[in-house]
Amino acid sequence: MNHTIVEGDDFQEANMKIMNLAEAGDVVVTGDWGLTAMVLGKGAKCLSPMGREFRPDKIDFLLEERGVKAKFRRGVGRTKGPKKRTSGDDRRFESCMGKILLRKEMG
Repeated sequence: MNHTIVEGDDFQEANMKIMNLAEAGDVVVTGDWGLTAMVLGKGAKCLSPMGREFRPDKIDFLLEERGVKAKFRRGVGRTKGPKKRTSGDDRRFESCMGKILLRKEMG
């Protein structure tokens, strides 16, 4: 089912809504590793807009990396933002989503 939900602009409001609505078997698309950890914990599947499937056994590493980068930025450092989306990203996303949906149908 496809539907649109509009949320306010408070910090993390949209993420909290997604997390509260997510159920086991749902597929969530996000680049936010914190939200990823929460929805994976609920049994949902999660992939990035660039076509990378997030897995429960790897999320701790990503969260640790996020913490290290945040600490670096709080100092004097700067980190790069996300790369510009490419047609290769589109193909990878389509392939990854297809694999997730196929596994869901077979499981």
